[in-house]
Amino acid sequence: MRIRVSVFACVISLIMVQMTACNNLEQGRLSDSFLLALGLAGGADIPVFAADDGENGRELWITDGTEEGTVMLKDLRAGEYGSSPEELTPFKDMVYFTARDSADNKELWVTDGTPDGTRKVLEINPDPEGSSSIEGLTVMGDRLYFAANNGTDGAELWSSDGTEEGTRMVKDINLTGTVHSWPRGFVVMNDRLYFSATDGTNGYELWVSDDTEDGTKMIADINSSPGGHGYPCNMTVLGNRLVFQATDGTNGTELWVSDGVPVAEGGVTEMIEINVSGNSGPEELFLYKNRVFFMANDGIVGSELWSTDGTPGGTALVKDIYPVGTTSGFPRYFTEMNGRLYFSAMDNVNGEELWVTDGTPEGTTIVRDIYEGGVDSSPQNLIVMKRRLYFMARDNENDDSNYELWTSDGTENGTFMVRNIHETPGWGSYPAAFTIFNGTLYFQADDGTNGVELWATDGTEAGTRMVKDIYPSGDSYPFVESP
Repeated sequence: MRIRVSVFACVISLIMVQMTACNNLEQGRLSDSFLLALGLAGGADIPVFAADDGENGRELWITDGTEEGTVMLKDLRAGEYGSSPEELTPFKDMVYFTARDSADNKELWVTDGTPDGTRKVLEINPDPEGSSSIEGLTVMGDRLYFAANNGTDGAELWSSDGTEEGTRMVKDINLTGTVHSWPRGFVVMNDRLYFSATDGTNGYELWVSDDTEDGTKMIADINSSPGGHGYPCNMTVLGNRLVFQATDGTNGTELWVSDGVPVAEGGVTEMIEINVSGNSGPEELFLYKNRVFFMANDGIVGSELWSTDGTPGGTALVKDIYPVGTTSGFPRYFTEMNGRLYFSAMDNVNGEELWVTDGTPEGTTIVRDIYEGGVDSSPQNLIVMKRRLYFMARDNENDDSNYELWTSDGTENGTFMVRNIHETPGWGSYPAAFTIFNGTLYFQADDGTNGVELWATDGTEAGTRMVKDIYPSGDSYPFVESP
């Protein structure tokens, strides 16, 4: 019987700063893979995740949503340190991930949801003291792509069909011995893989691959100055074009658009300049209504809400949310629900609160002033379940440090706290790593007694509960941080 995998993952968004924050890069966000739904024989779905029980270190776990059904799947690395599974990725009815079975050898693994079906795919770096340092697992068609270091060629572009014999390096982009090309920020458009890499001559620039050596090419040398890097990141697909952030070394960090064809072959990769006197720093790129919405600073109104159709004439400020000089509204954490785009932003009256837009200035409004009096409620970790928005925020009715689980239907009256999980004054449960599975929202939270553990909710106060205290005397942190 074939294994069935249902995909879901959560995203925790952080504002980024140039290259350090563009370091994976997937649409400008730091991604935390929390749970991945893995179908077992017989068609029973069950989530797979990583957690630390205090004895075996961080290992692979499964849960059916009950305390007794939440168990460690397999101890891949004996001892207290654990194998640290990361980047759990559904592929071909399995879940692929990276893990370590000794101190240094981070390699590619796979599981079918059973102990016997959890194994290493290939020892890419055969050095007993080496590591392939795999990053960026991304599915395109019937192959899995990632960066890996075989110990000879440095960190380069690899792909796999899921088998040992079908796992190979696509191309040694940087031919200087063991020097890395460090491909990263993978995104798929029109059956091609786009990413940032350096060949040792042109710096970190935009590349494309069709899974062949000859078909792996640089799209454009965006920053052609000696020793310069274009640092393309936050890549977002808009129809048949890529919209992303990059710098040409002259105009600062701006918005760029590419048709995905190498410039040497007649392709077009061009800048859309927003800030003529500095860096516009476009971040938080999000596709909505056939446009890309993002935060940018034009040097006049600060970092505010913008959108683009991929052309200079179709790129415009949506709204100056904080309309006081160059002070910024910092719109971020974009999430679409019921045809509208929700996000966190700051104005000059209410502080950082929950906002919504339909893409027009007049349709861009605050949903609710959750923390009244001009103090930030700081909504974040936005996710949609059953036509409602769930997120973390704080208010002044419970405690000004009490970050808890909130929900909204998009109206002021329909925005409220689900449950005050950590009831101690001055503390919050800090719910994070939200993941939806079979109509239930899973997340991690700290109730002040059991530490950071696995929780679940059906959206009601009574239906919000701890699934299991995995680490009875500490924090299990049931999520996996991806690079």
